Amino acid sequence: MSTAQFVVGVIGNITSICLFLSPVPTFVRIFKLRSTEEYSAVPYVATLLNCFLWLLYGSPFVKWGVLVVTINGAGAFIEFVYLFTYLVYSKDRRTRVGFCVPTEAVVMIICFVPKVVKTKYI
Repeated sequence: MSTAQFVVGVIGNITSICLFLSPVPTFVRIFKLRSTEEYSAVPYVATLLNCFLWLLYGSPFVKWGVLVVTINGAGAFIEFVYLFTYLVYSKDRRTRVGFCVPTEAVVMIICFVPKVVKTKYI
């Protein structure tokens, strides 16, 4: 990896972390009001899935995947915090159950798929 590629990658990571932190004002409002009001958690679930897929891609398939793995690992952590906060302040029990089950399924898939890829292709 050349220096120029690394610099562009770091700039991309800085931009991505700003993107991951952009919902902070929304969650400050959720903290203050102690309610999710009419906010939807779908964007946060989609971003979490996106981070997991990039982690899956960056781990075994990219030679210099450090930049891919670090930013998407941080993004997955941030999205977990957002979703946990959303679930804590959600008043609707259906919402809590409806998010916990699919999230658990996604986490199980993310834990299972790398083992299959490692044993089958590596």
